Amino acid sequence: SIQSYFMNRDALRKIHGPSYRLQIDISFSQGSNPMIVVEDNAAGISESDAVRAFTPAAPPTDKTGISQFGIGMKSSATWYSHHYVISSSALGEDISRTVTFDIQRIITEEIEDLFIETQPKDPNTHGTRIVMSKLHQGIPTGGTLGKIRSYLASIYREFIKSGEIVMTVGDEKLTH
Repeated sequence: SIQSYFMNRDALRKIHGPSYRLQIDISFSQGSNPMIVVEDNAAGISESDAVRAFTPAAPPTDKTGISQFGIGMKSSATWYSHHYVISSSALGEDISRTVTFDIQRIITEEIEDLFIETQPKDPNTHGTRIVMSKLHQGIPTGGTLGKIRSYLASIYREFIKSGEIVMTVGDEKLTH
């Protein structure tokens, strides 16, 4: 999200104005099928980057930013869940892409290539949404949720401090 935002900040601000900020929201839902949802309003995953972005350990061609190894999004989602869906709408493109990672099915059926579902969209719509289900552990609450907030606020403190990025975890805005 952060790398996408900084690579496309000028284009995003051209559409939304100079006060546009990256918004990253991490939310949790309890119930019979608990889920973790990570959503952003960055520029999305473009067609030219989709295959690489959905392939584990495929580093980006430009390693000068914070995305260097190509494992963050997929490894984090796999660490938390057995099943996750990544939907992304790239700025300036007229289709959105969705990929479903069903880890058990991938292993059982020895799937090497996942289908990228596409559908039409407005070229000015953008962002990425990751929905993790079949979680390895329960939804974080109490002290664990507090530690997650503290950890993320620490890791991304410079971005949060700059005011360019607004991050919420469980409906609580993080501060540096």
